Amino acid sequence: QCYPVDILPAIAAIRRADEVLGTDHSQFVERAVRAFQGEAVDELTGLPTYTADSHTGQGYGPARGVGIAFMLIWAPPLWEDTSREWYASYDRHFWQREWATAGFREFSKELSYPYGKWFIDVDAGPVMGGYGTAASAFGIGTARTYGRFDQAYPLEAEALAASWPLPDGTR
Repeated sequence: QCYPVDILPAIAAIRRADEVLGTDHSQFVERAVRAFQGEAVDELTGLPTYTADSHTGQGYGPARGVGIAFMLIWAPPLWEDTSREWYASYDRHFWQREWATAGFREFSKELSYPYGKWFIDVDAGPVMGGYGTAASAFGIGTARTYGRFDQAYPLEAEALAASWPLPDGTR
C-alpha cells in the first residue's frame, strides 16, 4: 500500500530543498505529477485516490477529505494549474454547508458512506454527520492557500468554538 497524501509533500520538500541547496529537481517534479493522474484518480471526483498499490501506482478506493486537504496545501508550487483544478473538484465534491455548520467531508457528497455518517478513523479522526474533523482542520490551511476565506473563516470559527474552555478551565 502507498498513500499519495504522503508522497506529494515529500516532492514539495525536495523542491523546497532545491532553493536552499542550489540543486534543480524541476524535471523530476514535472514528471512526478503522473503519480497523481490516470489510474491513480478516483473516477467519481477526478481527485487522487487515498491509497495506491506501491508496485504499480494503481489507485484504489475513493479520494478522502483528509488526504486531499493535506495534499492541496503543498500542491500549488509544484503544479499550479493542476492544483487549482483539484481544489475546484474538492470544493464541489467535499465542501458542505448546512444551517449551523460548514466544513469538508471525509467522503464526497455523492459517495454512500462505507461506515455511515458518524465514525472514528485512525487518519480522519471523528467524522460527524459526514464532516471530517481532520479534513476540516487541514481545510483551514487549504482554503487559505487558495484564497478561499469564505471557507477558512467558518472553519476557523468552528475550531475556536470547539476549543473553548469548559467552566473548570479544561478543554
